[in-house]
Amino acid sequence: MKLDDLEYDLVLARNVDAKQILGMLRRTFFLDEPLIQALGLAGKQNIELEKFCMDCVDEDLSYVALPKCGVAPLSVCLNGTFMAKDIGHLEKLACHCLCKKTQRLLRFWAYLDRESELWNQYGVSRIFEIRILATDQRYRGRGLATSLVAKSLSLAKELGFPLVRMDCTSYYSSLAAKRLGMEMAYSLKYSDYLTNNGRPIIDTAPPHNSAAIYVHNIGRSASQP
Repeated sequence: MKLDDLEYDLVLARNVDAKQILGMLRRTFFLDEPLIQALGLAGKQNIELEKFCMDCVDEDLSYVALPKCGVAPLSVCLNGTFMAKDIGHLEKLACHCLCKKTQRLLRFWAYLDRESELWNQYGVSRIFEIRILATDQRYRGRGLATSLVAKSLSLAKELGFPLVRMDCTSYYSSLAAKRLGMEMAYSLKYSDYLTNNGRPIIDTAPPHNSAAIYVHNIGRSASQP
């Protein structure tokens, strides 16, 4: 594939040095993801958060856009499997976190899991989850992330997943999901995510005003003529 004068391939993450992927996340996702910024985690090395984000690479479902002449990723799409029995897993992880801010982040993601009720909405027990989408600042807006998501959707279909889920906590990731024809299954304004005393827990900067879960219903698509 080619991007202006730069040739690149979309490869499985297992074929890429994990240190290069982590370095990419430190330069992008851990700096400018809206929730990470709002919780004061941006730019700070966080071993617990990094481990959580990198664990899914071992599932062999993730893709990286890699230049033909280089080792530093241009864009990454980290994916994993989410089973019905995993409900509550993030809450358990949060309870064991030493960092209070990481606890809040994991509990927010756990809240999305519970409230979206994808299992009941779509009648599935196994979901292909697009967890992290990040692109080097120099190459944003050129379709790299969209290509990686499209590749991931194809893999999910090939492996027989009935549903693909993409959590969009950024305004821009929501746009990418819409461009790919994914449908919104759940949405939550950050201003509506409150403590027991009615105080906002997360205060994100605009245009990142809400989190949304987008899905691609592979089972329904396959049954349509």
